[in-house]
Amino acid sequence: MAVGKRRWLAAKTSCSCSMPGVWRAVAHNPGAAVVYHSPKACTHITGRMDLYQYYREERPGQAVYTAPLISSQIEEKHVIFGAHRVLSDCLDYVIATYRPAYIVVANSCLSGVIGDDSEGICKEKEAETGVPILNVDARGFLDGEYYGGFFEAAKALADRFMQPATERLDGICVLGEKGGPASAFSRDLRDLLAPFGLPTEQRFPAYSSLADLAAVPRNRLLLPVGGSASAFTWMEKLAKYMAERFDQEYFPHDYPIGRRATKAWLQEFARFIGKEEQAAEAVRLQEEHLNEALRKYRPQLAGKRVAIALGRQVRQASLRWLTDMLDDAGMVTTGIVFLSETDAAAAAKQQAEWDLPAVPTYTEADGEDLLDAADLILTNMELEGENYRQMYIPMVPPVGLIGLVRLYEKLYRLACRRRRSGVVLYGW
Repeated sequence: MAVGKRRWLAAKTSCSCSMPGVWRAVAHNPGAAVVYHSPKACTHITGRMDLYQYYREERPGQAVYTAPLISSQIEEKHVIFGAHRVLSDCLDYVIATYRPAYIVVANSCLSGVIGDDSEGICKEKEAETGVPILNVDARGFLDGEYYGGFFEAAKALADRFMQPATERLDGICVLGEKGGPASAFSRDLRDLLAPFGLPTEQRFPAYSSLADLAAVPRNRLLLPVGGSASAFTWMEKLAKYMAERFDQEYFPHDYPIGRRATKAWLQEFARFIGKEEQAAEAVRLQEEHLNEALRKYRPQLAGKRVAIALGRQVRQASLRWLTDMLDDAGMVTTGIVFLSETDAAAAAKQQAEWDLPAVPTYTEADGEDLLDAADLILTNMELEGENYRQMYIPMVPPVGLIGLVRLYEKLYRLACRRRRSGVVLYGW
């Protein structure tokens, strides 16, 4: 029998649109405005995609969206006659209505198909109005993807608003977008780097005013963060571009995830910046956070049977951090269920590639009994089981060891449920 799954979408290859990446690159930047040269539906889709994130961030101390998002509203007739005029009129409207410090234009696949000269229109309108208008040429699904749009928007900002620094500060600029300066991710990253005495408040390209953008080249070090192999590839590409253009250094490793990686990352980072003596203290502080959580939660978690159910490709390169986390708490990983069309050979190969412990692997066809017998289930999709107590594996993995504490807390809450009734907690 197949395992019941909610909102299941299977795809052999992934695809995404570059325009939401352009939007998210500047969505929190004061003075920015974003124009989609696209049908109206594209802005609606972006808004719906980001609605949940918006409500999560609209809390005291959290940054909310500041950049308006406007569509040029390409229609069917423009596919025949061209949409040059609607983009020009849209830019006039945005300038008159919002008085932006600058505008970023994201092109859709439709504007690419009909061959609109968006770059030329933006240059003409900028010369006419004096408002900087940055055209991002990645065109929707046509020749781009989410992080491609994010990268191109960041590159355009760097080219327009940054100059090589005459004075260098001993600080870190974080490249990437993971929830803003007040997010748990940012707090954990600051705690991870605190023993090295380097300020880490500068972020790029998001959450930056024009003054912040101008100050980015003054930082000695660029720290690209991704959280997945594909995201980090783009952020490292951005770091390389900026390092060459502004004579900066960048640390060529994504942020650490889990116990094993955190110690190695901190030691390597210390060597990179020439502060090896601080590495031991940085590791000690991280382990202190972890040990405090284990003292609090291990008595309830030890011995619990945990099944891992993977319904689609996970965003991180390996789940070893997750199995280590369960081992540290004395929990028993009873097996890994690969759902959908994964056969036994493919499951075993994936387990080997991720360097996971030698726990049994199951296909969907033979994994239902394992899930039914588990006390807790860790999964990257919601399963339909009336008695399943599930924690959704975080899409953005936690930073270092302090980031694991919140996951232990949620596992503790699941384990403490008195009734054997289904529930899903999210790990982010």
